[in-house]
Amino acid sequence: MITGGTALVGDDALVSLHTYHGPPRPEARDLIDRARAVDAEMSFLPATPAPAPIATTIEISTTLHRWSAPSAGRARLAGVITLLKGSAAMVFDLVVDPPFRSTGVATAAIERIVATAHPVFADQSIHAICYGSHPAALRLAHRFGARPIASTDHLALHSQPDYRASHLYHSVPQQISVDFPQLDIVAGVGALPPDLTRTPTMVRAALDALFACGARSIVTAVDADGTSAISLLRAAAFAHDRTDVLVAFPISRSAQGLRP
Repeated sequence: MITGGTALVGDDALVSLHTYHGPPRPEARDLIDRARAVDAEMSFLPATPAPAPIATTIEISTTLHRWSAPSAGRARLAGVITLLKGSAAMVFDLVVDPPFRSTGVATAAIERIVATAHPVFADQSIHAICYGSHPAALRLAHRFGARPIASTDHLALHSQPDYRASHLYHSVPQQISVDFPQLDIVAGVGALPPDLTRTPTMVRAALDALFACGARSIVTAVDADGTSAISLLRAAAFAHDRTDVLVAFPISRSAQGLRP
């Protein structure tokens, strides 16, 4: 039971939306965690935490199901939309429970939001993150008039032997002593900050420091337009993992509830 929220139910009752202020309740949080666990298997990278407190949650319930799954005879929680307050826009993140993917539930939910001029989106500029591990997300955003405004390449260096066999390792002299207090290692995965990818010497020193501190693999993220940084990382044996795209939805479409 959701209290203090609003509900939007479709005419055919296939999809309903329940909105409330604040972060997801436990059942919705469990759905997000399950989806993240499945998504982690599609990427070499650890999950990225939310950058800001969640302002609003929209739960998506549906009677839709895959043809191979039995019908429950009632609506079930199938997805969660969270909205984060940014400095100039609301950041929109939609997660669908794996058993409900490829059922059309995400498309139906966005259609319901647009068709009903959902109050959460009135007079708001909406930015959505389309993760590269889910190409369908970008297609869905384009369908509703979103335009790409930025993209980020995620790259992974899988092991120290790969690095030591790389062109950069053999062509760039090793630094005697460099202190990198901002370097971070979690569960054996080191994170290379983007600002340390500017020069070959900087990349070599940072990678040496991460492996010396116990990293077994290293990940980083850079602007997809940063060709020089990407070239340096590829010379160090980094492989492309995914490209995330930030898209912006037209304000008028969100505020006026225009149909696709």
